[in-house]
Amino acid sequence: MVDLYHYTESGLSSVFLRGVKVEEHRHHGQSVVIPDLDGLHVEIGRVLVHKAGLLTPEELRFIRIETGLSIEQVASLFRISVEAIKALEGGKVPRSWLRAGYRALYTGLLMSQEVQLYDDPVPRFDTSHLVFVLEADGWVLERDDAS
Repeated sequence: MVDLYHYTESGLSSVFLRGVKVEEHRHHGQSVVIPDLDGLHVEIGRVLVHKAGLLTPEELRFIRIETGLSIEQVASLFRISVEAIKALEGGKVPRSWLRAGYRALYTGLLMSQEVQLYDDPVPRFDTSHLVFVLEADGWVLERDDAS
């Protein structure tokens, strides 16, 4: 068991998991046991749509992948070019209206799956360092008392 695991496999450099099991294999190196991976990704997405400020290119890409849409499908949905989506997810274009569209897209997905969104007033999260903990009812964002 490790205290804090840097979950780079999510595609997000800011996500850490508390208390996951890391297994050592003599011939294959390390493997990490992450229970309820789907639930973890839903919670990460739920936090991202409520973050303060613009979504980063990493966060945009995470949301698109979690919705199951290709770059071409997102471009078609927003009626813009594939190149514009690639530029946005590559960090080359600051299109705030499109970033808001990604939030709306993922919020709609969560609602269609009957995932509980945060109550009003909506908390706004700083996503530069996110730590998630697995509790009895699923993954939750660890928040210090000052939040």
